[in-house]
Amino acid sequence: SSDIAPLPLERYIANFVHDVPLPPTGRARVQWNCFTKDTCVDFGRPAPNELPLVNFSYRPLFSSLSVANVLTIWGILLQEGRVVLCSQYLSLLTPVAEAILSLLYPLEWQGIYIPILPSDMNDVLEAPIPFLLGMDSRILQLNARSR
Repeated sequence: SSDIAPLPLERYIANFVHDVPLPPTGRARVQWNCFTKDTCVDFGRPAPNELPLVNFSYRPLFSSLSVANVLTIWGILLQEGRVVLCSQYLSLLTPVAEAILSLLYPLEWQGIYIPILPSDMNDVLEAPIPFLLGMDSRILQLNARSR
């Protein structure tokens, strides 16, 4: 006897994604104890007027950039522009980029997002599409001198 499902797997997934109703926003939560007793995953939908919780600090963003610069970057991203964040401190690039992207809520960034651009991928800077990139400022200075 074979264990063949009566419907293809894709149909089950489509049913789950399209036909199963979501719980009401802000009310229902599902907790799943997975793998060990101490590991619990909590699923839920935020209330419509509640901002999503983030697991990082906005301090790196506002200690690195002025409010005017943050608003300028935010505006450029809302217009699907191209933004390159430059710093000699690579550990700042990802937290700053993540904080900037979270400011787009409830919208989601659809362009290219590379928080730390490897030095051998500088050709991405020539792309005619929206992007948010982080880059080592020392590499940018070397590229400017070589041109």
